[in-house]
Amino acid sequence: MAADRTGQSHNLERKSIAEGIHGGRQNRSVSQSASGLIYVGNNQYLLEYDGHSWNRYLMPNKGIVRSVLADPDGKIYCGSSQEFGYFVKSGNSLIFRSLSDGLKEMNILIIT
Repeated sequence: MAADRTGQSHNLERKSIAEGIHGGRQNRSVSQSASGLIYVGNNQYLLEYDGHSWNRYLMPNKGIVRSVLADPDGKIYCGSSQEFGYFVKSGNSLIFRSLSDGLKEMNILIIT
């Protein structure tokens, strides 16, 4: 069950995920934000569900989103092959901030 911003509960059905977003068929990780939004790491996208509709966000390298964690401050941490960082709200969308880019600049090998 997920709660939308009004506190209304909704069932997350397999059909809703598969047909409602046109994303990958395999989900890897799930996290819920303090505001009740559901975030799903998918084979193609980071998925965001508000209780009514789905939004899709790509990692910069368009890789599989293998891990997701919504923290209390509103950041949505994501890990993918050769990339990790976090998404933050920007208006009605999310933008990605890489943490792995800084490691690449310091010549630190990222092992996945």
